[in-house]
Amino acid sequence: MSHPFTLLSTRPLDAASVAALQQAGVNVDVVECIHTTAVQDAALTNQVLALAARQQLVIFTSMNAVEAVAVMLQQHQPVWQIACIGQTTLQLVQQHFTNSTVVATGSDALDLAKHIVALPAKDGAVFFCSNIRRHELPDYLQQHGVPLQELVVYHTHEIPVQMNKLYDAVLFFSPSAVRSFFAVNTVPHTTALFAIGSTTAQALQTAGYSNIVVANAAGKEAMIETFLNWYTASQKPVE
Repeated sequence: MSHPFTLLSTRPLDAASVAALQQAGVNVDVVECIHTTAVQDAALTNQVLALAARQQLVIFTSMNAVEAVAVMLQQHQPVWQIACIGQTTLQLVQQHFTNSTVVATGSDALDLAKHIVALPAKDGAVFFCSNIRRHELPDYLQQHGVPLQELVVYHTHEIPVQMNKLYDAVLFFSPSAVRSFFAVNTVPHTTALFAIGSTTAQALQTAGYSNIVVANAAGKEAMIETFLNWYTASQKPVE
């Protein structure tokens, strides 16, 4: 009898996702490869509060940035124009910034940058990001003449963990998680590697792997849906 299918998620999953995986017959483990902490700095908080008084175009590519800024605002509700990654980040933006308007969304940072460039008049934007943010969005905006102010509102810490067993598939939700995981691990090239977006897929390619499946949209829900669709198809007998 074949062994149960084993899946590793490098980021915590909600109870509904775990239940859906288990119902499909997948044994899932969760091992975090990165840890994030919000920046706690009075000068930065004052800077964010000053921005809250302006009608400003702001950019979020991470749910961690949304949550960090929401805490700094101290219940203030800015009237911002917001450009953000879809799904989970978008949901948090709509939850925390009820007086603001989402004017652009994208499936990944580069896709979002292209939508920002396509917006009408742009006097510049503020990018709330991590200390190890990716370069695709800032580079694209700079190339297209969009002034950008970057504010680091959270830090990403890589925490490599050596795995003591092999998995049939691994879920990766960021390039930093890819770097952290492969700093101390290797996997067979038959292992299915799932990426939340194109930048994460590129990080997997840089690590030397090609058996990559990219989620059909941004967000953990889309990642689980993509995996389950792939898993269901992979279990069908070959005719």
